[in-house]
Amino acid sequence: MTLTCATPTPTPTINPTPNNNAANPVNVGDLNCGNSATEQGVNINGSNAWYQVTFTDTLCPSGLTITLSGNTGDVFDVQTSASGGTLTTGVTNFTETNGGTYLVHVYGGGGANFQLLFSL
Repeated sequence: MTLTCATPTPTPTINPTPNNNAANPVNVGDLNCGNSATEQGVNINGSNAWYQVTFTDTLCPSGLTITLSGNTGDVFDVQTSASGGTLTTGVTNFTETNGGTYLVHVYGGGGANFQLLFSL
């Protein structure tokens, strides 16, 4: 009789990404009217995801819209600088009609992927 032992399949490790801070955000770039950009990440309790976007076309009637989807535990804040200037907190959707550079802080997730859509 031959005995065969099956090796258990290891559970994959989920790592937070980008897991950065306000001093080192992912640069989404400059967006003009009609442009959009998408960023993805994973938050695990206590991790952070920071993004920087510049809205350059103030004549765009709809303004800059930021929409978060995916893990329902994630929310975001929007700030005008790393030291503060908070415009909104704890939301999944935000629109800004004034041009400028904005920092977006995504947090609160439970380990699933999120998607952040920036559109004008």
